[in-house]
Amino acid sequence: MARDRRNPEPVRPDLRDVTGEWLGGFPWDWYATMTFAELVHPEQAAKRWKRWIRDLETREAHRVRWARALEYQKRGVIHYHALVWFGGVAQARRLTAMDRWLDLGQGFSRIVTYDPDLGATHYLGKYLAKGGEIDLGGVWWRPANISKKSR
Repeated sequence: MARDRRNPEPVRPDLRDVTGEWLGGFPWDWYATMTFAELVHPEQAAKRWKRWIRDLETREAHRVRWARALEYQKRGVIHYHALVWFGGVAQARRLTAMDRWLDLGQGFSRIVTYDPDLGATHYLGKYLAKGGEIDLGGVWWRPANISKKSR
């Protein structure tokens, strides 16, 4: 029997809260919902996401950290829920980033200022609990005793 990828049953419900709490430990700047206008293969969707992130990093002249969960909408298109973190340096314009997603990702977006009281981290954890994946990107952390020269 084929699994309904649009609305799978929870596989590991215990992961939702644990993941949400772990993600909640980071100082996110944005909560973003990015939707593709038409059917896109998951690999192509990831490439468009990475292109959007590179564009954002270029515009802000700063590395971006992110966590992203993939969801399929009822109409079958990929839809990302993501948290974005600039590390307290950049003050990126959300509307500009949304316009760039339209250009580069070829879809629709909604980006809001992250509010830790609204549960976005647990929302991403919900997809992990349903057997999905959360992708992490950017430079997350480097131990203090490792210099750039030793890498």
